[in-house]
Amino acid sequence: MLVVFRYWRVLSHFGIYLPWNVAAQASVAGHAAGLVVWSMVGQVAGRQAILERFGLPVVLNTSIALYE
Repeated sequence: MLVVFRYWRVLSHFGIYLPWNVAAQASVAGHAAGLVVWSMVGQVAGRQAILERFGLPVVLNTSIALYE
C-alpha cells in the first residue's frame, strides 16, 4: 500500500491526477511485469498497459520511473 501511495503522489507531482484505484492497478501491473522481464522495463511496460487508457505518454511514464 505504501508503494502505491508513493506512486500516486509522484503522479500528482507531475500533474497527473488519477483515481487511487487506477494508480493501484498500474503499480501492481508494473510489479507483475517486473517479475517477468528486467525490473525497470517491466515497471514501465506494466504501468503503460494500464495508463495508456488515460492518455499518459510513454515518455512521461518512463520519466516517472526514472525519477523514482
